Amino acid sequence: MTIDNNSDENNANRNKSSGVYANANSMNSNAMPYVQIESEVPLLPFPRMTPPVSLLNAATNLMPNANNGLHYGTENLDADWFFTEVEIKIKMPEELKERLADDWEAINEQSKLLNIPSRITAQDVVDQYVASKTSRKSVCPANAAIVTEVMTSVVQYFNGMLYANLLYNSEKRQYFEILQKHPNIPFSQLYGAFHLLRVFMNLNSVFILSGADENHKQTVIKYLQDFLKFLVRNKTIYFRMSNFIKASPQYANAAIVAEVMTGVIEYFNGMLGANLLYDSERRQYIEVLQKHPNIPVSQLYGAFHLLRLFKNLNSVITLSVADAEHMQTILKYLQDFLKFVVRNKTIYFRMSNFIKARPQYEFLL
Repeated sequence: MTIDNNSDENNANRNKSSGVYANANSMNSNAMPYVQIESEVPLLPFPRMTPPVSLLNAATNLMPNANNGLHYGTENLDADWFFTEVEIKIKMPEELKERLADDWEAINEQSKLLNIPSRITAQDVVDQYVASKTSRKSVCPANAAIVTEVMTSVVQYFNGMLYANLLYNSEKRQYFEILQKHPNIPFSQLYGAFHLLRVFMNLNSVFILSGADENHKQTVIKYLQDFLKFLVRNKTIYFRMSNFIKASPQYANAAIVAEVMTGVIEYFNGMLGANLLYDSERRQYIEVLQKHPNIPVSQLYGAFHLLRLFKNLNSVITLSVADAEHMQTILKYLQDFLKFVVRNKTIYFRMSNFIKARPQYEFLL
């Protein structure tokens, strides 16, 4: 394919106060593995969001914050990047901000998905850029090695963090379908330029380079910024709205379910110690925290404790969600979740899960 290094197009005017710019700048989610249980519908892995995203607290799904490395507002979209504890700042070109906004609108407002496998993959884009920088006879071998190293790190991050950091909720179901169809193909050879561009909003403590001196730092900045300029020059090739397809309704429903149940898990993790334990369980709770200090309690405690949450969840929703339609959507899926639990009660609620407590557990020290 011939890469056009001089092409340009007129950017469509977009109202930057509409929230699209701000909302188009964060991918926040992680995944947990499948659990084989009875269900009337195909199951998706339970999402574990970092940083927390919740319908229960009416939080905006896709907003910059201090936890995900995004430190910009709607008018200042500079990202902070870190390489071996060296801070590197890269400015996102205005043309690419437009592409991110197009991407966000298509996925989140128009209920579309990107066609996967992509006609031009993320690996293709990176390979074409590296070739453009290393194929000339005049190129310095050291610079060729660095640009290759930097872009290899981008691809490694992309492959390792696609699900956790680079997908919107409504894309998760498609992800697992792609994973089942192409289990041995790296995501960089399946997903395309729009997903690759999302990497540049999330890079944070990613690269481990062999040197961290000032010259090396400036070289890294040079090539990262140059890669973004390369994307700008070729935006009409890489960022085509024709790459989006209309998503079927089940994809949107999967996104809502994921968000609602993520709120449940957030509340569970935050309130277990204060609201969901009997007095005789508190000593065990302290011991569990000491043994597993970095593991969310939702990955340690089970269905009986989760069920206790629903005794006072209504009051939490009432206090957190002002919009009546929003509240009804939440209640709909929470009620459906309880029906799901009923269908699988013999799996989740086994009395054999209980053990005889030692006498010291009867009192909190």
